[in-house]
Amino acid sequence: IYSMAYKIPGIFNMLVSIFIQAFGITAIKESDDSEYVDGKINGAFFQELYYRYMEATFVAVIIVILLSRPLAFIFLKNDFYVAWKYIPILLIAFAIGNLQAYYGSILSGIKKTRIISKSTIAGMIFNIILNLIMIPVIGAYGAATATAISYFVIYLVRLKGIRDNVLMDNFERRTMISLILTCAVSALYISGEMPAVIVAVVLSLIIMLIHRDFFTFGFHKLKKILN
Repeated sequence: IYSMAYKIPGIFNMLVSIFIQAFGITAIKESDDSEYVDGKINGAFFQELYYRYMEATFVAVIIVILLSRPLAFIFLKNDFYVAWKYIPILLIAFAIGNLQAYYGSILSGIKKTRIISKSTIAGMIFNIILNLIMIPVIGAYGAATATAISYFVIYLVRLKGIRDNVLMDNFERRTMISLILTCAVSALYISGEMPAVIVAVVLSLIIMLIHRDFFTFGFHKLKKILN
């Protein structure tokens, strides 16, 4: 059931991995060409791209969370339909994984691979410990939650590495608010109760309002292409 639940987030992971691989090459070139300010690499390019990347991540995740039940009804038949309840948590893990992977590419580009190794080992240790503690208690929910928390640990370690080496705005407040609201949406939606689902939809609209620049940016790009 857990493996079935991972199918939808797995599609996103595949698409993002293609972007991250391409971005890794760009990060190396950009870091080599960047100037240093106060001992840090000028991360103006990374900042702008991260902002768009972060917005796209949360908008996509919140939409798919709300669609997780009908999508499971279409793609996960019979006994596997119950797997829809794990999809929102795995999508949260996917969102955090996206952000830490982006930072990982920057750190690789600026040749700070030791930070990448430290963060990965920390995430692995947390994942193992949390799985051992949570799976016997709450089953597959524990595995999904452990994955999300482990990615968050990696994100925090890499965020510190970026702060120490790259001069850029990481939009931490916006990211944390979006993440907290996304977790709330996930918990409310999984409950299945209609009042909770209504609140989840309202919170989802708030998240989209926070990231309204994503829609404005996309509209202008589409308009430019059509013209």
